[in-house]
Amino acid sequence: MCGHARAMLQRFRAEQAAKEADTTGEVAMALREAMNETDVLHYDLDIEISDIDTGAETFSIAGSNRITIRSLVPDLTEFTFRLHDVYAVSAAYVNDTTPIVVTITSATTRVATLDRTYGVDEEFTLTIEYSGTYATDTPYGGYVFITTQAGIPVIATMSAAYGAFTWWPCKDGDYEALGDNSDKALTEFSITVADNFFVPSNGVLQSTEPLLDNRVRYTWATINPMTTYHLCFAVSEYESWHDTYDYSRGSMPVDFYIWAVDNTAAHRAVWNLNLDMLPVFSSLWGEYPFVDEKYGIYEAPWYGGMEHQTMTGQGGAWGWQEWLNAHELAHSWWGNMITCETWSDTWLNEGFAVLGEALWFEFKYGTQDVEAYIASMQDNRPFGAGAGNTVYIYPEDLTEWRIWNHDYTYNKAAWVLHMLRHLVGDATFFDIIANYRAAYEYDAATTEEFIAVVSSTYGQDLHWFFDQWVYNAGAPTYRYGWQSVDVYGQNCLHLQIEQVQNIAYPVFTMPVDVVATIDGSPQTLTVWNDARSQRFTVPVNGAVTDVQFDPMPWILRNSVPYEQFSIMVGDTDGNLAIDMDDFAVLEGCYTGPGVQLAAGCEALDFDGDGDIDCIDWRQFAEAWTGPGERPTFGPCPYEGPLAAPAPHDTRKNRYISFDPSNEDAVAFQVELAEGPGATGALGWVGEPIDPSCQNEDGSPNGNPCDGVDFVARVVDTPAIRTWNEETVHLTGCEIVPVATYELRASPDGVVLTLPLEVGTIIKPTVWYYGDTVGVGTGELLPAMGYTAPNQIVNVNDVTAYLLTVDGDTSPSVHPTWVDLHGLSAGAVPNYILNVSDLQRILFGLEGQEYTDASDQFNPADCP
Repeated sequence: MCGHARAMLQRFRAEQAAKEADTTGEVAMALREAMNETDVLHYDLDIEISDIDTGAETFSIAGSNRITIRSLVPDLTEFTFRLHDVYAVSAAYVNDTTPIVVTITSATTRVATLDRTYGVDEEFTLTIEYSGTYATDTPYGGYVFITTQAGIPVIATMSAAYGAFTWWPCKDGDYEALGDNSDKALTEFSITVADNFFVPSNGVLQSTEPLLDNRVRYTWATINPMTTYHLCFAVSEYESWHDTYDYSRGSMPVDFYIWAVDNTAAHRAVWNLNLDMLPVFSSLWGEYPFVDEKYGIYEAPWYGGMEHQTMTGQGGAWGWQEWLNAHELAHSWWGNMITCETWSDTWLNEGFAVLGEALWFEFKYGTQDVEAYIASMQDNRPFGAGAGNTVYIYPEDLTEWRIWNHDYTYNKAAWVLHMLRHLVGDATFFDIIANYRAAYEYDAATTEEFIAVVSSTYGQDLHWFFDQWVYNAGAPTYRYGWQSVDVYGQNCLHLQIEQVQNIAYPVFTMPVDVVATIDGSPQTLTVWNDARSQRFTVPVNGAVTDVQFDPMPWILRNSVPYEQFSIMVGDTDGNLAIDMDDFAVLEGCYTGPGVQLAAGCEALDFDGDGDIDCIDWRQFAEAWTGPGERPTFGPCPYEGPLAAPAPHDTRKNRYISFDPSNEDAVAFQVELAEGPGATGALGWVGEPIDPSCQNEDGSPNGNPCDGVDFVARVVDTPAIRTWNEETVHLTGCEIVPVATYELRASPDGVVLTLPLEVGTIIKPTVWYYGDTVGVGTGELLPAMGYTAPNQIVNVNDVTAYLLTVDGDTSPSVHPTWVDLHGLSAGAVPNYILNVSDLQRILFGLEGQEYTDASDQFNPADCP
C-alpha cells in the first residue's frame, strides 16, 4: 500500500478512536484460544452483493464461508473468528451438518464453540452463514470504498491492516494488536453481482456463471496460500486488456481492468510497464512467485495502490505513475510471497517495495544506472530523515496511523536496506535476498528472522546495524574536516568526523565513504566511524586537494547538510594553531611506541598508528606555529626536519637466501642494527644456513652469521621448494622464482601470503619471531612508529596499522588478527593486504633499491 491510499484509509478511520468493548481486552483474550492453536487451510467464501446505494454509501452482503481448520493443540474446543457486528450469523455448522453455537464477544469478534474436542492435526470445517448491510458511517466502516466514477457505482475493499472482518468472517488478529499473518490459506471466492458489473479478485478466474434476475457469479481461486488481509474484490463496470509474461517455463497472463473514462493510450502505456518490470525483478529476486496464477491491476477508488496478492488496486493521479507500478509489483515478492508476520514488522513489506522502485530505475534498461537508483532513493528520503521514531513498531504504538507512517515504515525502512546493501556489498546483498526468499517464501517473517538470515549470509552478527537503524530512533548529523599532510615522505589524509545529532539518539556505527581528489582524480576511501568524534589517518598516493563526504549518499542523515570545518593535525583545541596549549596536551598524551593513546589525544597522532611517540613529536615540532620558539621535549629531542628515505641506504641490502643443500632451509636474512657485525637473532626451518649461529638446541646464540645478522623463520611450503636452482645465486643477490611465501608470527599465529614475480629483489624490514615483531632502524613506514634498533613490539600493534592501509576490495585478513575496532578480523569492509601494501610495510618502500655505503654488498655486483 502506498501514498494517498493510506491517507484516505486513515481519514475514514479517524473517528474510530473508541476501541473495542472490554471483552476484547486481556481478560477476553485469556478466555479464548490463541491464534497459534489453529491452522486455517482453506476458505470457501460465497457471497452476493446487492442493494448498492452510493449516496448512503451502503450495500448488502449475504453468503457463507466454509473454513477448513487443523488443530495444533490436543484439546481444541473453540475457534475465534472476526466478523463485524453489523452482520447477523444465521447458522453455523461443523463438518457441514452439526449445528453449533456462536457467541458475540465484541463488535469485531465471535467465538464458535465446537461440537467436541479436537486433537493435534485433526481437521474439521466450520461454516458460517451471515448477512447484513455494510455502511461506511458505522464504526470500522472505512475498509470498503463505496462511490461512483462517471455515474457508475464502484465498491472496492482494502482490508489492511485489520479490516477483513468488515466484510467476511475470517481468522485475523484483533484491531490494533500485533496480529499474526503467518496463517496463510488457500481461497476459493465466489461473488454474485448484477450482470453489468465485473469483479476482479485474487488468483485465477475459475468460472463466470450467468444467473437468473440479470445476475452473474464470478469464482476466483488461489493456487498459492494468502494471508487474510490480501483477499479483495472490486465491483464496477470495467473495460479490460490482456497480455502475457513469458518466462523460462512458460507464460503467465497479465490482466488489466480500467474504467472507460480512464481507458487512454497513456494510461495503458504506464500499466504495460509491468511487462518490463516482471523480468527485471525476477532477475534480481528470483522468478515472480505467482507465475502459476497471474498478475493484474484493477482501477480502484483511492489515490495510490494496494498490493492485493496477484491483483493490485491502483487509482487516482498516482495510479498512473511508473514508480507506483514498481512499488506495488515489488510487493508480490515482499508483502505477498513473504508477509510481515506481525504489524510491528510492516517495514519488511514496505521497505522492500520502496527499494524496489529504486531498483527498477537502476536496472530498467538492462545495464546498471547507479545515478537513477540514487535519485530514486533521494526522492524517498524520510522527512527530517525520520529521526523522531523507529522503523520497528513497538506493540504499544500499534495504531493504523503508525503502521502506515510514510517516513518510518516506508522511506526510512527502504534506506535501512539501501545502507545494508552498501555495508555488505552487492553480491552478498542479493545473496541475502535469495536466502530470505528460500527460508520464508509463501510464509511470513519477523524482523528477528530477517536479521538472522542477513547475519548468517554475511557471516557476522549484524544486530548492531539493525539495533541502531530499526529498533532505535534517530539518524546521524555529521560534521567533518580534513587536512592533507606529508608524514616522513608518506602522503596522508587526516579526516575528522563528528556526529552532532541529538544525544538522545545513538552513535551510528557505519562505514563512511569519502571521495578524495588526488592528482586531479577522485579516489574513494572508506573509514569506519563508530564514535561521536573520531580522527582517521589514511595513507594516500598523493596530495589531497578536495574531500567529499558520503557523496552518493549511502548513509541516511538528518536533513541538516553536511557541515565542513577546518582541522590542523596537532591542534587539540580547535584554534587552528600549534602552540603551547597543544604542547601541554602532547606531554600528557605521550605514550611511546605501541601503546594505545588515550581519548582526546587523536589530534596529535600525526602518523595514525594509534600511539603518540617520537615520530609524532617530530611532526608536531615541524608544524609548530607559536607564538615563541618550539619547546623541547625530553623523551624526543628535535633533530630537524624529517627527510624522505634516500635512494641509497647506509645499511646492507635486505635479501632472501636459499640453502641449496636443504630445500627446507629457506630463510629471510635481515640486518637489525646499523653497521656491519651487529648482533641479531636467528630463526630457521630445517637445517640452519649457518650452524655457528645456533646453540645445540637450535636456539639463536647471538653470533653474527657470515655478515648476516638475523635470519627470520619462514614456513616452508611445496611452492617454496620448487625454485629453479639455476636462477638462485648465493653471493648475496638472490633472485626469487615465482612462488608463494608464507611468514608466520608464531607456530599457531598469523599467516601472510605474498605472490612474487621472477626477478623481484626483496628487502625485508620487519621480521617475525615467536610472538613478537622486530623492526629495523628507521626503514619501516614511519606511520608504524618504530624507531629504536631491534625494537620489539606486539603483533597486534602491527595489526592495527595493517588494517588502516588502503587496498583492494576483498577482505583478506587472517582470523587470528585483531583489528582496530575490536571486531573479528575481516569485519571491516574494503581492507586487504595486497602485494603493494605488503611490499611497503614488510619490505620497505616499493621499488626502492638499497645499497651498502661500504660496498660490502651492492646489487650491481650481482652476477
